[in-house]
Amino acid sequence: MTAKRTPSYRLHKPSGRAFVEIDGRRHYLGKHDLPATEQAYHALVGEWIANGYRLPVPPEEISLLEVCDAYLEHCETYYAPVGGMPSSTLCEIRMVLREVLARYSINPATQFGPNALRAVRKVWIDRDNAISTINARVGIIKRMFKWAASHEMLPEETYRSLATLDGLRRGRGQGKNPVKRKPAHLEDVEATLPHLPHVLQAIVKVQLYTGARPSEILKLRRGDIDCTGEVWTAIIREHKNSFRGKERRLFFGPRAQSVLRTFLLRKDNEYLFSPTDAEKERHSKANGPGRRPDQKPNPKKTDRCIGDHYEAHGYARAISRVCDEHDIPKWTPYQLRHLAATTIEATSDMETAKAILGHAGLDITQVYVHRDNKTAAAWAATHG
Repeated sequence: MTAKRTPSYRLHKPSGRAFVEIDGRRHYLGKHDLPATEQAYHALVGEWIANGYRLPVPPEEISLLEVCDAYLEHCETYYAPVGGMPSSTLCEIRMVLREVLARYSINPATQFGPNALRAVRKVWIDRDNAISTINARVGIIKRMFKWAASHEMLPEETYRSLATLDGLRRGRGQGKNPVKRKPAHLEDVEATLPHLPHVLQAIVKVQLYTGARPSEILKLRRGDIDCTGEVWTAIIREHKNSFRGKERRLFFGPRAQSVLRTFLLRKDNEYLFSPTDAEKERHSKANGPGRRPDQKPNPKKTDRCIGDHYEAHGYARAISRVCDEHDIPKWTPYQLRHLAATTIEATSDMETAKAILGHAGLDITQVYVHRDNKTAAAWAATHG
């Protein structure tokens, strides 16, 4: 959010009073040039700035729409977009707030109590969402009210009443029990590969050989990869735990290197894996043998713009579509990561798996980074 100009401390000459004009409205502060008057000016302007360039409004006059707008403005800064793209957390917050506003946008925020929250939650229960997903979404709503209370937009009691609504529990009759994600089957992955464009085949193979998260592979740039040494490495600047100050490093052994070499001719600031490559491959097949020399290319059917790199949902959708078309059991990129993790554990140990996968620890504990890098590089030299 761009900072606004700070309103000036001004003199109303006819009356000799000081005033400040905020949002088109004058606020008179008392006799001009008195210390108490200047203090009142600084206090009022300070509240205006701290409240997101809005003057505090009596809580009973604030609608839920205003609270959602203010909280989303805060989230767009707090969960800053990574590489120009909104984070998955920010996208989830927007979706949750839309569900709330679809039912209660004009209602006073102070009247949104546990029963209203329960009604919103029922929508996700009826959609057969998993318990863990529903509880996470309810948690977003509770955090919004906690934030509003901390900024004195709403009384603390409003948040505390919502906090009394317990989360759903497994086996208690409401919500679908979450299903533990299982590894993809290697034979299903291998059956899918021939039907994918060359660039997507490369993404799948590199993810399998490194155990990386899909987003970590999709956002690799040429300049990220250090090709010196037996094992190539890449430091991921923006990743899941970057806000905690954690380093995330990928390791590329011989198999991964053989896949990557085709893509290393790009400029340092270019993404390695571009959907443009897949589009060119598709057009070359469509416009290849069998078409007349003077035949025009097929007209474009949509206004869809091709990005400079794959997004995680597009990558997953491409795999799902191939599985449907060729009657292959479905698998997802994150199941591919689980398959990689299973393979690593089977060929080494849990410590090495932790280092390769970029986890903070075996039991959410920190392990020395230099030790992690050494262990991960040793594994990649043999298996990567």
